[in-house]
Amino acid sequence: MAGISLQLRRMVRGNTAFSWLKGGGYALIISTGPWVLSMVAVALVAALLGGDGSEHAAFFASVSYSQAASQILFMPVILVFSRHLADGIYLKKPEVIGESLIAALLVTPLLAYPAALILAPGSAALHLTMINGANAFAGACLGASQRFLRVLLAYAAGYAVSCLGVILALSAGGSNADCVSGFLVGQCVLFALLISGMRAELSLLRGADFSWLAGLWRNPALSLGGLGLAAGLWCEKFAYWFFAPDRVVTELGIGYCPSYDLPMFLAMLSATPGIAFFYLQLETGFADAMERLTDRLSFGAALAEVDEAHAEVRSTVVRCLTMLCRAQAGITLFGLLFAEGLMEGAGVGAVQMGVWRVAFFAVFFLVLFVCVQALLFYMNAIREAAWCSLCLLALNLGLTAVFLRAGTAYHGVGFMIASAASLLLSLFFLGRAVTRLPMRMFTSR
Repeated sequence: MAGISLQLRRMVRGNTAFSWLKGGGYALIISTGPWVLSMVAVALVAALLGGDGSEHAAFFASVSYSQAASQILFMPVILVFSRHLADGIYLKKPEVIGESLIAALLVTPLLAYPAALILAPGSAALHLTMINGANAFAGACLGASQRFLRVLLAYAAGYAVSCLGVILALSAGGSNADCVSGFLVGQCVLFALLISGMRAELSLLRGADFSWLAGLWRNPALSLGGLGLAAGLWCEKFAYWFFAPDRVVTELGIGYCPSYDLPMFLAMLSATPGIAFFYLQLETGFADAMERLTDRLSFGAALAEVDEAHAEVRSTVVRCLTMLCRAQAGITLFGLLFAEGLMEGAGVGAVQMGVWRVAFFAVFFLVLFVCVQALLFYMNAIREAAWCSLCLLALNLGLTAVFLRAGTAYHGVGFMIASAASLLLSLFFLGRAVTRLPMRMFTSR
C-alpha cells in the first residue's frame, strides 16, 4: 500500500487537471480492482440491452461468478507477489518484474483450477476467471514499472472491447454463453495491452523467478489477510446464490438471487468514488506524514522532532478518516433519499427496495473498513489486518446463514452487521498501531 501512495503522490505532483485525472483513474483501478470495473461494464451492457435483464441473467451471473472466484483465489497470492516486486525494485533489481511475471503466469492455471468446482470445466466463465488472475499479475507488474497511463489505457480499451463483444454476440443471435465469450475477448485484449507495455522488463529475462511463492508461508498473515478480505466480501453472495429460498438457476447451471443481487450490485457501485477518493487524496497525505516520521527516525533526529512527526501522523489519520466518512456518508444519504427515483428505471420491486437501503448502509461500513485495512497494511500491522479480514469472513458467513432463515425482508442484514463489527475491530487495531508506530518501526510489533 505504501508503494501505491507514493506513486499516486508523484502522479499528482504537477497539480494539473491531466495529472489529477490520471491519478484518479489509477486510484480507481488499484483500489477497486477489476471487480467494480466489471460491474460498471455489466451495468453498461444491461442499459444498452434494455428490458429487465432476466433473459440475460446467465451472462450476468457468469461474470459475477468469475469475478468472485478470481478475487478469492488470486487475492492472497497477489498481495505476496506485489510485496516481492516492491522489495525487488527497492533493491534495484528491475529484472524481478519480468521474471516474477513469467512464473506467475505459469502458475495461474493451477491457481484458477478450483473454480471448476462451481463453473463448468472448459467454459468461457472458467477461462474468464483465469484471465482475470493473469490481468491482476500483469497489472501489478506494469504498475510497479510506473507506466500508469498505460495501465489506464489498457483497462479502458479492454473493458470497452468486452462491452462491444457482448453487444456483437447478441446482435448475431448468440446465447448467454456466447456473451460470456464476447466479454472474455475484451479481457484477453486487456492482457495483451498490459504485456505489450512491459517490453523493456521482459527483455531482461533470464528465466522464471518462483522465489516469491515462498512468501505464502514466510508471511502467512499477508496471504490469510488477502484471503479473508476477498472471501469476506463474497461469501454472503455465494450463500444467496446457493441457498436463498428465492434463488433462480440459469440454463448454464449457476444460480442467482434476483431479490438480492440487483440492489446489492447497484449499492456496491457507491463504494467506487469513496475508496478512490481515499487512495488519491487521503492516503497520499498520510504518505507524506509517514515519510517525515521515517526520515527523522532513520537520521537520528531529536526526540521532540520525532514526537512532532508522530503527532502529525496521528492527526493525518484522524483527518483522513473523517473526510472519508463525510464523503461516503454524503453518497449514502444521496442514495437513500433518491432511492425510489433511481430504482424506477431499474425495475426494482418493494422487496428489492428494502434490500437496497440495507445494502447502502452495509457499503458505508464496508468502505471505511477497506480503507482502515489499507492503513493497517501501510503501517505493517499485517497480523492485525488479517484478524480483521478473517473476522469479516466469519461474521458475514455466520450472520448471513442466520438471517437467510428469517426471509427476504432480512436480506443483507447479516452483511451490514458484519461490516460494522469488522470496522470497529479494525479501528481498535488502527488506534493501537498508530499510538505505537515509532516503536513498531524498530520492533515490528
